[in-house]
Amino acid sequence: MRSLGFAAALFAGLSWLVGGPDRAAAAPPVIAPPAAPATGFGATPTAFTAVERGTTPNPLDPELLVHWVRPAGAPNGRPLPVVVFLHGFGAPSADPYALWLEHIARQGVHVVYPVYPALESRGGRSRYDTMWAGVEAGLAAVAAGSAPVDLARFGVVGHSFGGGAAPAIAARAAARGYGRLAMWVGCFAPWYDLDREAWDALPKTAVLLTVAFENDGVCDPAIAASFRTLAATLPLDRKAFVCLRSDDHGRPALEADHLTPLTRSGVDALDTRGCWRLEDALRTYALTGDPDARRVALGGGPEETDLGTWSDGTPVRPAVTTWPLPDAPRRRFSFRSWSFGSKQEEVMRKLLSPEAYSSLPLPPPELAPASRLPSSERLVALPPAAPWPAPIAAALAKGPVLVLPPGDALSDHDRVSTLEAAGVRIVRFAPDASTELGRALAKRPAPTAMFLARDGTVRLWKPVDDPNLFAALRDLAR
Repeated sequence: MRSLGFAAALFAGLSWLVGGPDRAAAAPPVIAPPAAPATGFGATPTAFTAVERGTTPNPLDPELLVHWVRPAGAPNGRPLPVVVFLHGFGAPSADPYALWLEHIARQGVHVVYPVYPALESRGGRSRYDTMWAGVEAGLAAVAAGSAPVDLARFGVVGHSFGGGAAPAIAARAAARGYGRLAMWVGCFAPWYDLDREAWDALPKTAVLLTVAFENDGVCDPAIAASFRTLAATLPLDRKAFVCLRSDDHGRPALEADHLTPLTRSGVDALDTRGCWRLEDALRTYALTGDPDARRVALGGGPEETDLGTWSDGTPVRPAVTTWPLPDAPRRRFSFRSWSFGSKQEEVMRKLLSPEAYSSLPLPPPELAPASRLPSSERLVALPPAAPWPAPIAAALAKGPVLVLPPGDALSDHDRVSTLEAAGVRIVRFAPDASTELGRALAKRPAPTAMFLARDGTVRLWKPVDDPNLFAALRDLAR
């Protein structure tokens, strides 16, 4: 019995040494991630304590709602800037980003959030067209409140598919004079930019920030890194790329992946000190020119990359401003769903090329002259290329050419005569299968007009019944 008692005592002593019940009381404290900034960019806004929310139907599809959020209690008559927020693919409402949208609105900003289709068919309308129709409907809805919308101060923020679409929506806005005093574009974990023409339409006064996430298993961070180069109209000091990294030093760990911008399950330091802080600073710099805001959003130094410290004083792994990462990622993926510069990207761009072009009517010339529109807005589809059929090639030798369908397709011939007097050659060309141009025209559900500059560039291709067609042609023919 005494030997059993000794064994029990020995076992109890060893248990204490390896961490028994008494040992647990002495366990080190949990290392917590940094809290939200107390002040400044990313901090809880104090300008407004509450927001108002609402929805309005999208005119292209009433089942797709346009959500809006605006600050509650904004002074009557004081115009407020606007942020268009473009969600990731398949988000049916604003709920996944609700806390971020509220954060933006509480700083005195109108937020418009147009829902666009995912895989479901929506009558052949492109997602970019659906987004833009939702933007205009949302702007009208928020303008109905006490605080008008200041369209001269205009931002576009997007995530995933919405991040890839943000430059295209910003280009459409810029063509209409929106953002003429301040325009900012934030692309978070962007998918492919389907409208490559949009980059050339961004005003040089805009600012651009693209943000990637180290462990993004959906969109290759190299896509986001490429946006800085594609934005060729913007000076180097008005665009930047940042990659947020994961850090498991404490608990809960900070996971920088594709879903980081979503707030449905709460927020952490990658939100408040990462995405929110960067967008706050980008917007502030665009609106005010504040140098501190520029250093945080675009500076490339510690002000931009510092994400705070864990509760034990250890710095969170800082963001980086180059890709690939200067140090090997701690976790590697053998497969990325959407990789950059791959055959996969080439196939997707061909498959989804209709997304880039607009089937919406041309805007009235007093709002946006056709020459100011991105070419993707002036075209209903990717146009055919030269060599042109003989009648068109001969006419191009003498000046610009307007290709019209044969027969009495246009009721107002005086306008055609006006174009002819301006030196435009009119060629009637029937859709058929014998030429590339004929096949392209035959694919259109309604008769179209195609305007070619003298060098053969297709500058406009729209239905002949577009209400602003001839105003656009007069503008382009000058």
